[in-house]
Amino acid sequence: DSVGNSASDVQIITVTDPTPPTISCPSDITVNLPLNSTAVSTVVNFNVTGNDNCGSPTITTDAPAGNVFPVGTTTVTATANDGNGNTASCSFNVTVLYNFTGFFSPVSNPPVLNEVKAGSGVPIKFSLSGDKGLGIFAPGSPSSGPIPCNSGDPATDLVETVTAGGSSLSYDPVSDQYIYVWKTEAAWAGTCRQ
Repeated sequence: DSVGNSASDVQIITVTDPTPPTISCPSDITVNLPLNSTAVSTVVNFNVTGNDNCGSPTITTDAPAGNVFPVGTTTVTATANDGNGNTASCSFNVTVLYNFTGFFSPVSNPPVLNEVKAGSGVPIKFSLSGDKGLGIFAPGSPSSGPIPCNSGDPATDLVETVTAGGSSLSYDPVSDQYIYVWKTEAAWAGTCRQ
């Protein structure tokens, strides 16, 4: 005061940040394996961005080391952390496909239907642009199921069949073709299947 007396007090002010950061993931990504290689995985690059009201957040992903993705679909989850206990997450899928361009003779490609005697083995030939090994099918595949038959669908008679005790897969390095012998069942007579 004006005569030299004083008093003091302490006030503690705590600044909090209750606002989570924002994060933005890319759309789902689909890539094909390199042509004419034995690769069964490939590097996929992507960019995840984030913002925060108190600076730049730290962004982490659970992507595989080096972003090397195997054939199939992998879900990647990204998280933004502002360092003040607030986080935000997003996710996207990375799908790696073989370079499959269709089937070779004797099988015709859709929309043409292949007519075959039930109980026959069908040699289904295709290329994946290089030998990818014999573990190319996803779990539970290949599989077969009935589809509707329409008399107006284009069809071709598949005359090249083989005798097979069961379905099998092989690779011919000379032609760079896989041959999947699909053993049809006699009980499938009169039905359409895919």
